[in-house]
Amino acid sequence: YPSINEVLRRGPPYAQVIPPPHGGYWAQGFHPKSTHVTADPTNLKPTQTAISCRLQRDEVTTAYRDHFVGKEHVNMYGYDYNNENNGSIIMSVKYENCLDGSELGQHRVVLRCRNASWTKCFPITPESGGPIQWAKSLCDDITVDRFYPIVCSNVWQSLVQFDEHSVNSSHKFGVLYQKRRQTKEEEVFGNCDESPAFKEFLDFLGDNVDLQGFGGFRGGLDVNHGHTGQTSIHSHFLDQEIMFHISTKLPYVEGDRQQLQRKRHIGNDIVAIVFQDEETPFVPNMITSHFLHAYIVIQPIDPGTDNCRYKVSVTCREDVPEFEPLVPEPAVFAKDHQFRDWLYCKLMNAEWACCKSEQFAKLQYRTRSMLLDQLHEEVNKGTEMMLGLATQSGGDNISTSSASSDTQKDATSGFYETFKVTVREIA
Repeated sequence: YPSINEVLRRGPPYAQVIPPPHGGYWAQGFHPKSTHVTADPTNLKPTQTAISCRLQRDEVTTAYRDHFVGKEHVNMYGYDYNNENNGSIIMSVKYENCLDGSELGQHRVVLRCRNASWTKCFPITPESGGPIQWAKSLCDDITVDRFYPIVCSNVWQSLVQFDEHSVNSSHKFGVLYQKRRQTKEEEVFGNCDESPAFKEFLDFLGDNVDLQGFGGFRGGLDVNHGHTGQTSIHSHFLDQEIMFHISTKLPYVEGDRQQLQRKRHIGNDIVAIVFQDEETPFVPNMITSHFLHAYIVIQPIDPGTDNCRYKVSVTCREDVPEFEPLVPEPAVFAKDHQFRDWLYCKLMNAEWACCKSEQFAKLQYRTRSMLLDQLHEEVNKGTEMMLGLATQSGGDNISTSSASSDTQKDATSGFYETFKVTVREIA
């Protein structure tokens, strides 16, 4: 790919985003290969297509809360001694009727290992097997040969906390302001004034809040001593709370070429907006950061008028999967609530997708492994205490546990006896 200097020498029209010379990023919207880059901006009309704004989540994250909590079910634990990537294992199983009216019903299963969680419904048939077979069906390299019952009280709360430990209801995103012909990180972080178009966008983006004494989600900003500026932009979307780190509102330090006070916040965000005053391409690797993996680049058309609209591009590191909502062609939006909802949703889903990248996946694996090992140890000790055992011994290979419920009530033994008989019959 050509360098940014070569692109600028060739003259306009410019793409909003250009990849670094050696690649490493993908882009959507007004990128170099887009046929809309050469279009006259005055002729670009906002999209009329209704775009669904849905927050992306892994189905298994809330499966236990949605289908198990408050209902009779079984929790078990085991350990894969032959595969440390699996290691500690906790399974939840619930019998339920099939939607198709099948008389035998099905078992809904959630399987948790160090490297991942899975959920699936297994119809009760002579071939469906039991917990060992279900585990191997969900994770083909699992080698656990026995499950033990979890009978400690209130384990459901710990399982919900573990399953949802990566789910956030609050988010922080950076906002960078790129002026005409700014191509270096120091130039972007050094901007202090805000153009009318940028101010208009910030007013559109959310509420301007005083940080002093602010009681909502602060996103790491100082709300007591004013060390991170006086105001910022804050908003809500669905049941989520958002704080933006605005580069021009963070403290500017004379003589600091890198503006580390500003970069300390935005450089530790995962996703950032880049607002472009005019046509100067943004190159994603111009910002040096281990954390920033995705950018949503926004450029106004006819700002300050009733016909204000925005050109939008998205660029991410190459190991970040694509995410919703879709980027229309051409990626032009009217300045209205539909675009704001699209933008909020795109930011949050970008954050979710970035966590699938190699760097964050490794961090998540370490965190997940630690939490699951702790939970595994807790349920093992709790079960031993409940059963009055010093060590785990005896029992069936297909073991069951007491069901957790939001009433924190022990289920009757009849369900578990029925479950054990059912599993034995089909094993």
